[in-house]
Amino acid sequence: MDLKGRVRQELYALFPEDERSQRSELAGILRFGGVLLHSGKGDYLSFTHKDLALVKKTIGLKKYLFSGLQHQLSLVERTGIQEGRFFQVDFPLAGFSLPSLGFVERFDEWLCFHDSASFFRGAFEAKGYVGNPHRGYQLELTVPMESMAKAMVSSLAKEGLSFRIRFHGGDWSIYTKNASIVSGFLQLVGASGSYLDLEKLMVEKSTFNNITRWVNCETGNLQKTVDTSLRQRKKIARINLDSLSPRLREVAALRLQYPHASLREIGLLCNPELSKAEVHRNLRHLEKIADQQGVDRE
Repeated sequence: MDLKGRVRQELYALFPEDERSQRSELAGILRFGGVLLHSGKGDYLSFTHKDLALVKKTIGLKKYLFSGLQHQLSLVERTGIQEGRFFQVDFPLAGFSLPSLGFVERFDEWLCFHDSASFFRGAFEAKGYVGNPHRGYQLELTVPMESMAKAMVSSLAKEGLSFRIRFHGGDWSIYTKNASIVSGFLQLVGASGSYLDLEKLMVEKSTFNNITRWVNCETGNLQKTVDTSLRQRKKIARINLDSLSPRLREVAALRLQYPHASLREIGLLCNPELSKAEVHRNLRHLEKIADQQGVDRE
């Protein structure tokens, strides 16, 4: 199961024990996924979703908080962009307090007096999205209006979670592409198992990236050593080694004999041993001699 499915399954299985959390989560679900409608029988709140598990949870929360309130469940077929089978629950507004569900003007004040973690859980269940972490980290919530988006971003910032706001395709949303913030949000809303899975994946990806960078670095260094050795051997081959001093002759012979040896390894083979810097200076000197002899021949 992908992370998105795992998160939803885990959150749907959570049922708040205290009434404050129940009210806040139900408010998140209905404020984000519900629509206020009017019919001949009066005003009602309609909630539609593809996942039957969330619909059942919504009805369960309603029964705990509004035991005498009736509801009507139906199955609807949609066409167009959001096509498919959806479950629809209609609640008459006569038994609902809309301000208690976040239908207020000052949403920032409303959040201060409610369980924000439970509210964000309900909002995510209704309109949240989390991307495949193997492709990239992303978590997004579609928000009904700009003022609500700003209030939510401010509330999440108090939890140490920095979200951004954007308007795209006619909808407001808050989002993040930061792995640690995605992880922190999952922990905030109670998706502990998904949070641990994501943390583990983050460590694995970080380790893999570090190993990849190390291998690339080592490969680059090795290629550089091979290229340098090839250049040095080509130039040394043009020199009359008998005309060189004993030290230069020894370094030149070792470079020809051990083409893949590092400067440190050549230095250890010398008698007496030379430092890496001394080997480098001698090889540079040999290259200059080869270049000078080439000029003289011209």
